[in-house]
Amino acid sequence: MRTSIWDILTGVVLLGILCLILAFVIIALNPQTAINPFKPYRPTLVPPITFPTATQEWTNQMPPTWTPSPLPAEATQAEAPALPTLRPSSTPLPTNTIVVLPTFTPTRNVGGSGVGGGSCTVVYQDPADDSFITAGKDFAVRWTIKNTSNKTWRRDSVDIRFMSGQAMHTGASALDLMYDVGNGGLVDITMDMKAPATGGSYTTNWALMEGNVSLCRFYLTIRVP
Repeated sequence: MRTSIWDILTGVVLLGILCLILAFVIIALNPQTAINPFKPYRPTLVPPITFPTATQEWTNQMPPTWTPSPLPAEATQAEAPALPTLRPSSTPLPTNTIVVLPTFTPTRNVGGSGVGGGSCTVVYQDPADDSFITAGKDFAVRWTIKNTSNKTWRRDSVDIRFMSGQAMHTGASALDLMYDVGNGGLVDITMDMKAPATGGSYTTNWALMEGNVSLCRFYLTIRVP
């Protein structure tokens, strides 16, 4: 009986199948076998680390106690350091006292003339002479005048009058004195004015008049840019 090539191949296939079945059985019984291409992962156990307790650590690190031996009396007296001599406490310097000087308000003596020999002093003026005022701007001027004469300026006989110069006032040119002003007394005079429309320097002259007698003269000069 002749064996054909197909019989040989069939035998080889059957033998291979038997080998595979045997390999699967071995791998099932022992997964860590050398013929298993997919061995399960088996972690390597690390031996536990034992840490020393805190009591043991501090006990090991603490140095042995040391008890100093007493020195002889002679060595104690000879080697004792001298105490430093304290410096006398310094006396603090007096603090500086800031002295605020009173502000100085410049005055302008106007000097009156007339039969009565009256005189006055302008002790305050706002705005000051030669101040710049915008052209056509409304402003107010204030004079504080002191009576330095030997007579009283009476409200029923003394007028405030515009005398000469630029008429910048917007009200009347003559006003009654508001109240009596005796020797050394002060009177406040406030007037509404308007700066000229063109640039230049302008002066307006006023006076306290008793009839035709000038008791006090005062003025204002401004600059219009």
